[in-house]
Amino acid sequence: MTQWDDFDCTLATALSELPPPEDTVRYVTPWRTAMGRVVTGLCLTCFTLNFLYLQYLLPAIGAVQLYLGLRSLRKANRWFQFSWYCSICKVIILFTNSVLIATRYGDLLASPRIILQTGSTLALLLMCRQGLRRAAREVDHPGRRDPFLWAAVWYGVILVLALLRPQPGWPATIAVVYAFCRIVRSLRRITEELENWGYAVQAAPVRLDSGRFQLIAYGTLLALVLTASALSCHVPLNGTDIEQNFDSSETAAVQSKLAELGFPEELSGKLLPEDLLSLKDTVQFGNNYSELHLNNSSGFQGEAYAFQLPDGNVRYVHFFTPKDQGGFWRCGVTMKTNAALKDAACRLFYEKNGQSLIAALSPNGTAENHGIGYFGDAYQTYTTSFPAFSWPWDASQRQGYVIFTAEQAANPKTVLDEILTYGEDGFLRYPYPAEDIWRNTWRSATHGYYGMGYGLVYKADEEWRFANDGPPSFEKPRS
Repeated sequence: MTQWDDFDCTLATALSELPPPEDTVRYVTPWRTAMGRVVTGLCLTCFTLNFLYLQYLLPAIGAVQLYLGLRSLRKANRWFQFSWYCSICKVIILFTNSVLIATRYGDLLASPRIILQTGSTLALLLMCRQGLRRAAREVDHPGRRDPFLWAAVWYGVILVLALLRPQPGWPATIAVVYAFCRIVRSLRRITEELENWGYAVQAAPVRLDSGRFQLIAYGTLLALVLTASALSCHVPLNGTDIEQNFDSSETAAVQSKLAELGFPEELSGKLLPEDLLSLKDTVQFGNNYSELHLNNSSGFQGEAYAFQLPDGNVRYVHFFTPKDQGGFWRCGVTMKTNAALKDAACRLFYEKNGQSLIAALSPNGTAENHGIGYFGDAYQTYTTSFPAFSWPWDASQRQGYVIFTAEQAANPKTVLDEILTYGEDGFLRYPYPAEDIWRNTWRSATHGYYGMGYGLVYKADEEWRFANDGPPSFEKPRS
């Protein structure tokens, strides 16, 4: 048998199967395909699974499926056309939310976005209901079921539960899931019934088929999210030239006084003029006992210096030196103490292209935490955070310090604890963390003891008395 004979046999076999079976024709009709996409879109957008990023992936897929399904039906009647417009709004809102939560502006206009998303979903369900009833009237279908109305009612119940009882428990959750499954089942049945009654639609013409549209939509969303995440995870430092502190006679006098008390000149030379001048009334100086925690083998170093002020408070300068590699993505510094903080600031200095630069950070705020400890004693902590930053790619000699005043005069305890935390993040932190959550963390803790034979001074009868003879010290004896 020749090649042409094989071709003739194949062609004759294919023609003998025309027209295809009725079940096959019904399975590939635009009506069934479109309603199948609508049902899939409703399932994916109405439920969230909070693991493996499914809470972001499934709604994105579902919104696109809703759009594609209603795009095919937009010429069937005007209600399906209005539903298609609502699906466009849902896609825009969802894409906008997906990009915003990849940035530090994830809370921007959060309430209006939620209202728009909720309103567009309810409008879509009600308009699909009208479109389905219109389709039933065209084929004289009795329309005993009303799945889209029940879907709208179900969605309203979900909203009420979310507002009044965010954690409804397993019984309510199971009841809600069961009700939605019944709605989806009813929607599938009425779709098949309308088809059996002879309802059919002609798919509206489109420029892009569903496959290409999905590829473009998902690819665009992925590119936008990656770009937004990369831009948000790198927060450039605005460094300025470092000016020497020795030009002013006032700063030179303060530096000489601190040197006499024991503060190294090479460290006082790194302080900004305003920070150095804040130490001019120092009456005593101490180098606190310092202990590193977490990842201390990676080259991170920290050391704190305390300056006793006449009013009983303590001015702290905590130096830290991170590693020279990494840090291109988001970094952060926090300070935690058991005494209230004030006048806190963070300074970062580094070298780039042979130029010495410094950047100053003001605190975002201080969070207070009060409670009862394990042994029943009361405790309080104060945590001050600074804005996130990123080191330049080619920065070297990275160093920094945090300077603050601990209101030790109002601290009832004899121990002053402070912990400096330095954290580094990486690329693709999605969503953008609302709190300082780092992939790598280093901590440097210091302990200042007052009284009990350990500390620098203790306060009694409104006068400062020395606890030990000789030069005072903040250092705790090592065991």
